[in-house]
Amino acid sequence: MLRHVGEAGVASARRLGPKVCATDGERDAARALRRRVTEVLDVTATPDRVGTWPVRYAARCIGWRACDHANESEDRAT
Repeated sequence: MLRHVGEAGVASARRLGPKVCATDGERDAARALRRRVTEVLDVTATPDRVGTWPVRYAARCIGWRACDHANESEDRAT
């Protein structure tokens, strides 16, 4: 599941426009990716659309995926 979440994060980041590489499960690479996506999602610094996704849509998709996988992990743990 962790690999899937990482790959989904990379795919989402690419739709926002920045050139990013797969994290391959490396923590530093994942942190750098999150930092870059956060910079792009900063609505005070970016236009309404970056890359192929509108910024608000991207934020909603990324947030939904994180919540969905957190719930799935919790369900599997019980």
